[in-house]
Amino acid sequence: MDEEALIAAVIRIRAGSEPLTNSQVHAALTADGFEVDLSAVKKAASKAAKRTGSTVALPAPAPAAEPSKPSNKELKAAKSAAESLKAAESAMARAVRRLQNRHLLSSASASGQGGEPLDEAAIDAAVARAISGALDEGQSVSRERFEADVATLQWVLHPGCPRATPMEQAVAAAAQLKMLMANCR
Repeated sequence: MDEEALIAAVIRIRAGSEPLTNSQVHAALTADGFEVDLSAVKKAASKAAKRTGSTVALPAPAPAAEPSKPSNKELKAAKSAAESLKAAESAMARAVRRLQNRHLLSSASASGQGGEPLDEAAIDAAVARAISGALDEGQSVSRERFEADVATLQWVLHPGCPRATPMEQAVAAAAQLKMLMANCR
């Protein structure tokens, strides 16, 4: 293949697609049945760019995207946040169990005794009771009720809490917690 035919072939291949590297042009020419060296393709590509008045701006090879690894500080902060959430959840569960053991809850929601995890119904009841602050008829605020409500509200308001709380409930929970904390001093 003479040089002029090679330049024309390079122009034809590059015209029909996005920017190609010289190696890609060489592979396309070889696939079309041309027997040509890569060095000849490079020379022809240079002349083709000059003739067409356009330089083929080849994109720089993108660096392999490595997933960014969290720094030690970020890992430590994440671990601390997870431990804090777990501690808040444990404190809430212990306080609710103490309250249940005093038989201050209705039998319908008094599950999760002992070392068993609290079931969803018991957690829902504890959250609703803590946010509302309402007492049943004849019920007084005991130390166990106060501790259960405070621990439950702190857990619900903890960043990362798995319990999805609508905004108005979160606001009510924050107000109730503030009121309880103000009255305990």
